[in-house]
Amino acid sequence: MRDGRLLRKVRERWPTARLIGVDAAADMIEKARQLMPYATFYVNEAESLSLPDASVDLVFSTASFHHWQDKERAVCEIKRVLRLGGRFFLADIWPPLGLSRFSRHFQSNNPARIRVTFADAGLHVKNQRRRLRLWLFITVGERS
Repeated sequence: MRDGRLLRKVRERWPTARLIGVDAAADMIEKARQLMPYATFYVNEAESLSLPDASVDLVFSTASFHHWQDKERAVCEIKRVLRLGGRFFLADIWPPLGLSRFSRHFQSNNPARIRVTFADAGLHVKNQRRRLRLWLFITVGERS
């Protein structure tokens, strides 16, 4: 989550939204709490979220997927907390020109593999696209 930068952007777009931040690093959560006292924060791994079933409308993950220990379990956990029609926006690094094969962190970021992981969890992939300039690959899944 870094310091909650994405949540601050979300608040600009949806000022009345209830904001929840999750990160495995307690120091990142503490910094975010200081910057955003209006939000709720949890120190959690993506594989075990401290949120009730069907309790959120949108989940954003930016540049952390390649660090998750059990990606399949984490995506299932995200599906669990999403309401029907809720969406999961996953953005992570996908180096161009096959450079991803040189790092084990990025091998699981293969767009085709992400589509399968989403489908296996019960999320319908609405969109996938590459942002070349940023080496990002974005997948949007919906709980239906």
